[in-house]
Amino acid sequence: MTEEKKVCSYCGGPFGLTRHYVSFRHHLCSEKCKQQFLEARARDFAEYRQWCGRVSRPDRN
Repeated sequence: MTEEKKVCSYCGGPFGLTRHYVSFRHHLCSEKCKQQFLEARARDFAEYRQWCGRVSRPDRN
């Protein structure tokens, strides 16, 4: 059995009365942390897609 998380996945702070979840792995302490986490994840995905596009493009000299 997995042990319940005790701190926020984004800021590392303790939980208050409510928890916010993103998928099954990320437990967040507030709506603010959830929004910041989702924005950071979206930026990471966009950077990865750009990197994949640069890698897959043949050199055109």
